[in-house]
Amino acid sequence: MTLRTTDVPASRAFYGRIGFREVIARGDEFVVFSAGASEFVINRGESPRGTTGIGFLVADVASMETRLREAGVGYDGPMQLRPGKVGLRVTDPHGNVVEYFG
Repeated sequence: MTLRTTDVPASRAFYGRIGFREVIARGDEFVVFSAGASEFVINRGESPRGTTGIGFLVADVASMETRLREAGVGYDGPMQLRPGKVGLRVTDPHGNVVEYFG
């Protein structure tokens, strides 16, 4: 998955704060995070603010809630996000929605 933003450093800091592990970074142009068996890329570029929604299936929503709270990141939930799935919703510095559900 690739997310485009005009401010890679702000996104890099935010996603690092909420627990993503950085694996590659190239200055202010892009950063790659580990996302389970895949990767999550933040790339410099124009994209309308708040147009992207990202959802991650997690094994333990409660531990994700603890991680967000300890990082000082506001969130909504726990609440039903998918049929039969309860989770949390956060918004990144560029208005994109990130959901964690399990």
